[in-house]
Amino acid sequence: MKTTTRAKPARANRLRWVAIVLAVGLVAIAVVWWQLRPASSGLVGAGIVEPQPAANFTLTDQHGQQVSLSSLKGKPIALTFVYTNCTDACPLIASNMHAAYQRLGADAGKVAMVAVTVDPERDNVAQILQFSQDRGLADEWLFLTGSRAQLQQVWANYGIAAQSVDSKGAVVTPSPDDPETIEHSSPVFLIDKKGDVRALLPIDFAAGDLATDLSRLLAEG
Repeated sequence: MKTTTRAKPARANRLRWVAIVLAVGLVAIAVVWWQLRPASSGLVGAGIVEPQPAANFTLTDQHGQQVSLSSLKGKPIALTFVYTNCTDACPLIASNMHAAYQRLGADAGKVAMVAVTVDPERDNVAQILQFSQDRGLADEWLFLTGSRAQLQQVWANYGIAAQSVDSKGAVVTPSPDDPETIEHSSPVFLIDKKGDVRALLPIDFAAGDLATDLSRLLAEG
């Protein structure tokens, strides 16, 4: 999946094509890493054939606090992978996660929305905080960053492909200064209160679908 800093047809058409490309990429990643089946247990997202424990990790959030995924056990979790300099897919994900949080109303505090960066060289705490504030998410989600070594392990555990490319699409060494873009996969993992990955939503998920699935996971015993 590729997000670009090159410009730009009309925004609606651009986002529609980005969604199509990323949704196709999600299918490819899911086939390799996760055995999927049609939605089950009332969930909208494609179900995992054999739900498995979500791999734990500890990273730093937009407020500079250390956060472990395991510390969120007992809450349904929506987990995705984004970066702040993305101009297409990631703002769309952020917007839909914000809208889903708002739809949950009084139940919003009983779930967790988590984003992990795929751009550790540029996404420091100040950068991810600004991105979160700009989208009304500073107190609604956990946007996590860390060293490349830390994050590469997280990406590997979730089957997330991420690489830096230049304006011609050639793979380059990541740098905090160069305006490269990141090719990356961006499914939304739905994790239940026990800490098991239960389903995946594609990049172009609807906010209502995410809110519905989190509500249904919240209602489980």
